[in-house]
This record gives sequence, C-alpha cells and structure tokens, in this order.
Amino acid sequence: MSKVRFRRTFTEKERVSFVKEVLECGSNILVAKKYDINQVQLSTWVNNYRRYSQTLTPKEPKDEKTIPNYKK
Repeated sequence: MSKVRFRRTFTEKERVSFVKEVLECGSNILVAKKYDINQVQLSTWVNNYRRYSQTLTPKEPKDEKTIPNYKK
C-alpha cells in the first residue's frame, strides 16, 4: 500500500526562519533536506522574502493614492 502524504502548512514565522537559515548557510538544498521541504517551495519563499523586504507576502498599499486609476 502506498504512503499517503498530507499537505503540511507552515506559519509565516516558520517560513521566515527557514528562509533566514538559507540566507545564513547559503544552501537551500541543505535546509530543504533538513526540514523535508520541497526545494522549489523553499526557493520561492526566499525569492519572496528578498522581493518584499523581510516578509513573505506583499504589503497592502497605505492609501488609495498609490494605486493608479486606469480607464478602459
């Protein structure tokens, strides 16, 4: 009988700690193996961390003036 794997979820705090460990040691492969995380998923978290400045999710705009109004 095959082994059933359930999708694990990680909190933002856990993901940030994984990302910081990657940035410290320089290898996402080692961290992915250590915590049994998909290497591609970990790379995505690292890229988002770099892109969104120390967080993994985009920040909401502070006011509506920052969003341009496009006309059709």
